[in-house]
Amino acid sequence: MLHPTGPDCWEGTPTWVTKEDRIAEERALAAVETFWKQFAQRYRGRSVIFAYDLKNEPKVPWDSSAVRIKWNAWLETRYGTADKTAQAWGIAPESIRWGQQLPPEARYDSIAGDRRLLDYQHFREGLADEWTRRQAEAIHAADPKALVTVGLLQSSVPAFASQPG
Repeated sequence: MLHPTGPDCWEGTPTWVTKEDRIAEERALAAVETFWKQFAQRYRGRSVIFAYDLKNEPKVPWDSSAVRIKWNAWLETRYGTADKTAQAWGIAPESIRWGQQLPPEARYDSIAGDRRLLDYQHFREGLADEWTRRQAEAIHAADPKALVTVGLLQSSVPAFASQPG
């Protein structure tokens, strides 16, 4: 049985792919969707294929130009205005850079008291979901019965556990 893993640029990143982000960057994601459609079509129904593994140990980047664009779109969808965002985050409205809001500082100590960091982690989980969904849909468009997996480490994508108390 084979368990093929998606392209990972072991031989070097192609010039058309940004090196900083292959999760949120649209051109890279569209290319990998095309890859999976063609690959799954070629091997559709083959009993030697156990499952298609999207990537071994994917990692959602903390910050990139593509992430910043999607982060600001997420904020607009979630809150609608800079004032509502500031109110939700408990900060002064003038500290919001509407449409150009930078990601919060990466901290791993606690997100309990920082609504910005909590929002950003939810946003990053959405990026991981979109990345996974689009590739799985590309595979299933060509091979509806195919199994799809993702090789993960605990730190590969953001995850939440409820805090006691």
